Amino acid sequence: MKSSLNLYISFYTVISWIIKASLVTILGETTTLEMKRNKVVVKKGDDESSQNTTTSSYVVRTIRYAECQRNVAANVGGFAVDGCREFMPSGDEGSGGELTCAACGCHRNFHRREEEAVEAVNDHISCAD
Repeated sequence: MKSSLNLYISFYTVISWIIKASLVTILGETTTLEMKRNKVVVKKGDDESSQNTTTSSYVVRTIRYAECQRNVAANVGGFAVDGCREFMPSGDEGSGGELTCAACGCHRNFHRREEEAVEAVNDHISCAD
């Protein structure tokens, strides 16, 4: 029971850190809007030398959508992009406009996806019963 409680507390800490970092980005003095999606993966491993000790790690992945790669001249057999430099959602999360770019009007899938991963390891978390 305590091992799952420790895992839950560390997972909650990571999620609250991500939310605080997002709020700093939104409320800070940044001038560009970025569509970011964070994914946290929690891995749990066993230490064979002791039953009361586990090793856990988590990976935080930040996904950013960069310039638009939509070919606007495809119907005439050419190649041209519209010059949109970064995906900006036209609506809030949960609405239909969160997948449409406010700058160029295309779907988020037309924008180049950049993924950044950060892994942290917590060794020997005590799980005393």
